[in-house]
Amino acid sequence: MPRLLLIAAVLAWSAPASAQFAARGNAVSDCYAGSGSPREDVATCSLALILPPDSVTHATLLGRRARAFGLLGELEPARRDLEAAIVKFPLSAEAYRQLGTIRSRLGDAPGSEQAFARALALNPRYSETFRDRGAARLYAGRLVEAERDLTAALAGAPDDPEALAFHGLVLFATARYREAVERLDRCEWLGYPYEYLALWRALARVRSGMDAREVLQQASAAFSPGEWPGPLVLAYLDSGRAPDAVSAAPPGKRAEASFYLAIWALSGERRAGMVPSDARQRARAALQQVASMGHRHSVEVMMAGIELGRMR
Repeated sequence: MPRLLLIAAVLAWSAPASAQFAARGNAVSDCYAGSGSPREDVATCSLALILPPDSVTHATLLGRRARAFGLLGELEPARRDLEAAIVKFPLSAEAYRQLGTIRSRLGDAPGSEQAFARALALNPRYSETFRDRGAARLYAGRLVEAERDLTAALAGAPDDPEALAFHGLVLFATARYREAVERLDRCEWLGYPYEYLALWRALARVRSGMDAREVLQQASAAFSPGEWPGPLVLAYLDSGRAPDAVSAAPPGKRAEASFYLAIWALSGERRAGMVPSDARQRARAALQQVASMGHRHSVEVMMAGIELGRMR
């Protein structure tokens, strides 16, 4: 907990009861609203939880803190908060929905499915649950079930950009590239902040026989010099820049860089059968490296496995 918030928590705890409840009330409202900083939200929600609220409020605060933990990649604290929230308020479809995603990210597929099923039992028209279960199933390579869920999500919320993005990736994975173009372009129009969206829009275009240069040029102009994944966009425009793109990858993203360069090398006019054998082998090795990373909540891991299957 940041030092100032820790001091505030101590002062709130040692103050008279009326002051304690006033401090907690401010923290509760701030926890609900969110700050845009997951780390600050964890601290604020922790302060709100110092004085025991009613069960529903307690469950909601735990859910808010779990969301912040999830954004930070701190999955076990997020799981514990959500399971505690469900104990406090067992009828919370929202808590079960979040728990389904966190369990999926932890590699607990059965537990994830159980949580999503419970969320839908409590709220059968909860489009966000269909979206998040569809995403979890996409990451697991269960494409038929993922598409069914994402179609249901879009039936309830046609302009949910996250559902559109995931559906576009399912369409790409099942080689329906023109449909993928439509979905991914819609995401761009809605302003969805997915860092690799421009790359997937380009990949879907070249695989459907369309020109991707305009999309890539527009994306390149939007990046500051060196801003990631700008170097990958430049490498898509000029294959000679590929080594620079890999070396420019931020820590932990070099495998992703290799994946996007490999899948581009196998796309469009350079697709399998037209790629020089040495380039094809390099692409295969890069995809195998990504696919071997095991369970990871990652489009790249899932798609690397699909691409390797297509190369057989």
